[in-house]
Amino acid sequence: MANGAQTLPFKLVAPSGVVLDAEVAEVELPTPGGPITILPQHMPLATAVSTGVLMVRRRASDDPVDVDHYAIEEGLLTVTPRGGAQLAASAAEHANSIDALEAERAMAEARAALEHHIEADQIVVTQRIVQRNMARLEATKLHRRHRQRAPHFGERRFD
Repeated sequence: MANGAQTLPFKLVAPSGVVLDAEVAEVELPTPGGPITILPQHMPLATAVSTGVLMVRRRASDDPVDVDHYAIEEGLLTVTPRGGAQLAASAAEHANSIDALEAERAMAEARAALEHHIEADQIVVTQRIVQRNMARLEATKLHRRHRQRAPHFGERRFD
């Protein structure tokens, strides 16, 4: 590890290529058993990852506005003592690159298809479309929320 116990190498890869390759202080991601957090010096691990939102904090001292969010589809996470952590995901998008209106449209179309009794062989595919777009929307929502400036002491904020 480059900075001893302060960071860990993390690589996020998808079929489109390497999405992120950086030293990070913290990674939070969804698994079938619930969300987990990976920190420097994490024990060795191999686990399935669920469709959802991946959160990356580059430095432990980072403010919430410095946290990155990615919408990810299921994959496999491995953590090794010397190699850091690597997530191979079916798909991964940074929140900045997600078109929220397109994600809402795709999710609405998929939900409508599920309600109209689509063919049995299309149900699983359509459910995955709904899950993927829910994750995309959640990533953009979290990214926007964390990018908002926190009020200073004594400052009032009306949202």
